[in-house]
Amino acid sequence: MLRYAYILVLGFSLAFCRQTPTLFRQIPSAQSGITFNNLVTENDSINPLDMEFLYNGGGVAVGDFN
Repeated sequence: MLRYAYILVLGFSLAFCRQTPTLFRQIPSAQSGITFNNLVTENDSINPLDMEFLYNGGGVAVGDFN
């Protein structure tokens, strides 16, 4: 009986799953004009264990509000 309940829950889950539309799309840098690349080359002295903020690079802002 419990097996049928699992199958029923799985069936409802799959039946009511809908793919949400994406809000953003990727565009090439030639079109956007943004050429930033946060390339980090790790070695013995530069690694995430020694420098915890290693991968916190400059990002791209969507807007600037003052």
